[in-house]
Formats: sequence, C-alpha cells, structure tokens
Amino acid sequence: MLAMVGATVAACSAASVTPDIEKFSDAVAAAIVAENKNFDEVTFGKKVAKARRLDLVAVGAEYHSSDAETCLHKKPALRAVQKDFAKVCRMIAKDAKGRKVATVYDTAMVQETAAYIAPATDKKTAQAFHANGIRNDLDAYAKALKAMAESNNAADLQTSAAEAIGAAGGLVDAVRASEKFTGEGGSAKKLSAVSEVVGLVAKELAEAAKYRKIRSVVKSADPFVRRASVQLALIAYESEKEGLETTAALLTTALEDFDAGTEAGLAAIEKAHKDIVEADEKARYRIYSDIGRTHAAILKSLTNGGSLEDFQEAQSRIVALLEAVNKL
Repeated sequence: MLAMVGATVAACSAASVTPDIEKFSDAVAAAIVAENKNFDEVTFGKKVAKARRLDLVAVGAEYHSSDAETCLHKKPALRAVQKDFAKVCRMIAKDAKGRKVATVYDTAMVQETAAYIAPATDKKTAQAFHANGIRNDLDAYAKALKAMAESNNAADLQTSAAEAIGAAGGLVDAVRASEKFTGEGGSAKKLSAVSEVVGLVAKELAEAAKYRKIRSVVKSADPFVRRASVQLALIAYESEKEGLETTAALLTTALEDFDAGTEAGLAAIEKAHKDIVEADEKARYRIYSDIGRTHAAILKSLTNGGSLEDFQEAQSRIVALLEAVNKL
C-alpha cells in the first residue's frame, strides 16, 4: 500500500502538489468585497481627515512647510536633480515647543520620525482606518501572488513578482502602523530573500536577446529623449508658470492666515496644499519632464543587471506617468 502511495506521489508534477494560490487569492478578494459592501471610500476619507485634524488640535499642533523653497515650482533644466514635488512639498505638524507631531493616521515611517504621536480622540474611526488599510494591502498582495502563479514566462513573472513584493511591503507598513496603534504585534522582517529571487529572474530577463536589443536602442536614444523632454517642459513651463505661482501663493497665504488651534484652520491649509500638489501633477511641464525621467529609469533598469529596486522604480514611474496623462 505504501509503495502504491509513493508511486502516485512520484508521478505527480510539481504543479499538481503546489497549493492552489489562485483560490487563496479569490478567497481573500471575496472576504474583502463582503467587508466593503457598504463602504463609502470618499465619505470615510473625509471622516478620517477630520479625525486626524482634531487629534492635532487636541495637542496644540500647527502646520509648517517643510521648507519655503520646496513648494515652489522650479524651471526645468537638463542637469537639474528633480525630486517628486508631492514628496518635498509637505506640511509638517509641530506643537508649541516646535516638536514634530504625528497621528495614528500617519504612516509608520512618519510616526517613527516624530517626537510623539497624538492620541486618537476617535478610537472607532482610528480602528476602522487601520483595518481598511490592512484589508486593501492584503487584497493587493493576494492578487499579485495569483498573477505570479499564473505567469507563463519570465517577463510576466518579473512584473507580477515585483508587484507582489511592493504589495507585501505596503502590507508590512500597514501592519506596523496598526501595531503602534493597538500596542500589540511583532517586528516586521525585511523582504530581502524574496527580492533576491526576483532579482535573479530580472537578470535572466535582462540577458534575453530581445531585451538586449531594446537596451541598445534605449541607451543610444536616452540623451536625446532627455533633451527633447526638457525642451518641451521649458516651453510648457513658460505658459503655465503664472497659474502655478498663483496656486503656490494661496498656500503661503493659508499658512500666514492660519487660525491657530482650530480644525477649520488646519483644513484650509490642507486644501491649499492639495491644490498645489494637484496643479503640479496636472502641469504639462511636469509631465514632459517625467517622460525624460521615466526613460532614464527604464535605461537604468535594463543596464543594472536586473536590480529589483531599479525595476520597481521604472515601473512606478511608468504608472505615475500614465496616471498623469490620463488626468489631462
């Protein structure tokens, strides 16, 4: 009898004894769909934003610009080091003693760099916020894992694996933030081992004949694509700068006219900050600049021996570029 069982197992392929990842992903998706059945993301987002502001008001915190220069739109230049506007133009909450304050609604990284975390005045909303964040990241991870399982070639595997790692990274951040709020949990481990595996797949793909040809073309064209990108950005900037400067001035006014100690005052600054970031995202000069940056990221990804970080950077830039174009 044992011999028969052994023979049966030996006859099975590796695929036939692999856990049914597709069904796992479908089960996770079904659970989250059921949970979100009556969930209104827009209404909940407004509720969270107000709860966050009330937490800051409770500890006497006010908004400060990260740096006056960071929220100014810079004229495009070929050799200038461009940083993502939304990442450098930030509003930082500080209390009366000048200490940086975070809330339970901020990312784990923001919380870790703050002097302290303002207590949640609305615990139910805070709990719902963390649960929603974890659900979304868990769903994204399960879907990416399913895509990996269904991949039939190195290119699809590389893309889905990078997405799975990105989703798992998001899940790690969401869990860390939630653990800080609940006070329970363990330490988040790095995803380095998985990254190394994907890196090997990426390297194999980069050495394929097709990609060697693409790399050759991209490398030759890159200087001209960058220069073309900057020229288009310069021309667009000249026609857009007046409107952008007007939007930037509104943020400065909001910061100067801040009604200290009120939720409405914080809301006015948040709106002005959101307006300036969205104006930058939709600006044609920024989109033209990003075409050159994205092309450079693609070249780096193709020439760095399959680095996972470079691949993810290129992918994220491509997605961001498409999103910006779709807003035009």
